[in-house]
Amino acid sequence: KESICFAWRPLDVKLASGLNRGFQYAVYGITGTMLAINAISNWEGISNALLNQANVGAVEKDAINALISDKIATATTQIADNEAWRLVLFGALVIGIIIIAFGASYYLLRFKYSLDEDKMKQIVEELNAKKGEAPAQEVEAQPAQ
Repeated sequence: KESICFAWRPLDVKLASGLNRGFQYAVYGITGTMLAINAISNWEGISNALLNQANVGAVEKDAINALISDKIATATTQIADNEAWRLVLFGALVIGIIIIAFGASYYLLRFKYSLDEDKMKQIVEELNAKKGEAPAQEVEAQPAQ
């Protein structure tokens, strides 16, 4: 059973990553927050570069911290004053997607997926046949001591 699960894992991770990115950009697009998200990302990059310069002594850290605080305050005020509904919609969509994903996962695992001993034997025999190996011997599970 473990080899079957481990064979699925790399594909599962890539699929989840792709779905995550797709949902992320869909929510950004629907709520119109893409510009704000990009601005925050740009300022993160700029602040990191400035802080790196401050670490080598080229720029004073207090001036950088004041600049970053000012930009964060400006962005926060703009969002709170003009586009608060976008953040509410953003949160609702994210929570909604999570609830739908959990519901779909539960439905698939509960009603559409089954892996009993017979099905597992069939899968193992098919894999062994593809590899050209002899059928595996059954091993009885031993109780833990």
